[in-house]
Amino acid sequence: MTYTNGKKMTQPTRQRLGRSEAREMILEAAARVFNQKGRALTVEDIAQEADYSTSALYKHFSNKEDILHTLWVQVGERMAEIFQSEPPVELHFTKRLKWTFYGMAKMAEDTREFFLAGMANTPMGAVGCEMESAYMDHYRTMRSSMIALMQRGIDEGVLRPNPAELYSMALGGHLHSVVMHWAIHGPYPLKPKIDQLLEIFLTGAACEEVRSSILAQSPRP
Repeated sequence: MTYTNGKKMTQPTRQRLGRSEAREMILEAAARVFNQKGRALTVEDIAQEADYSTSALYKHFSNKEDILHTLWVQVGERMAEIFQSEPPVELHFTKRLKWTFYGMAKMAEDTREFFLAGMANTPMGAVGCEMESAYMDHYRTMRSSMIALMQRGIDEGVLRPNPAELYSMALGGHLHSVVMHWAIHGPYPLKPKIDQLLEIFLTGAACEEVRSSILAQSPRP
């Protein structure tokens, strides 16, 4: 059913919603149903969860696929906004990196159902329609922002002078693993896991003796 601030929304209140608020409410309902039923969900399931008639729901979305596509596009948009956001004060690389990842953690924790449903519907390949194009725009924004952040770490002398894109892929992959573990085994606070992830990324997983030996054998850029 439809809720606002933990309380069930009354019929008159729901009817006064504007188009954007109504769409948001339907998407949140769809996320809850998707996380229970997966892609076996129906438009009728979503309408029931949103406390809408099926005909009223069709005024906002054309079909189930339209709803699910919109979910992952919006999640991508929110993630891109976080990567593009600037902190209120200038931060050096390590604190700036943590500030960005904490922002991601807060978004995921505050909108867990929405976030998980959107991530589960993320396309793995280009399909060539408008929705996929919109998501890819957000992906490119996140990717370029992450690479720029890694370059800042190199410029500040925090990271060794390797390609910034390589650092972006390495850290991005580890972040994805942390999120997937949280999705399956959570919920639990994400910030402590992010702290551990960043510590390993910045200091290395190998003990000092092994690390020194590896670095001595590594080709210099």
